[in-house]
Amino acid sequence: SRTHQYAGTVDGIAYFPTLGKTGIVDYKSGGIYPEVALQLAAYRYGDFIGLPDGTELPVPEVDFAAAIHVRPRSLRFLPVQAGPDEFETFLNARRIAEFAATGHTLVGAPINPQGHAA
Repeated sequence: SRTHQYAGTVDGIAYFPTLGKTGIVDYKSGGIYPEVALQLAAYRYGDFIGLPDGTELPVPEVDFAAAIHVRPRSLRFLPVQAGPDEFETFLNARRIAEFAATGHTLVGAPINPQGHAA
């Protein structure tokens, strides 16, 4: 997203014939954590999809989001709520991360009693 200055690599956007719906998915081999909702919302509401050749395509409309938990002998398909509220939470988390990285500049150097920087 140029608008919000973030990027990522979506694992998949596909039509699922058995559901009759299009979904955006992320594969996870470790644990499934709540943050996957923010990740999928960021992909879902991105400005575009960038292809390796530099072509940019609009992000397709999707009906749902899901995490696919890859396990040694099976897969688990887990629906994930990744709508506008989760996208707003993602943007707020980005703002907090930016503050954490640059907030130290908000506090100046100590001043001694004579009014000069120490």
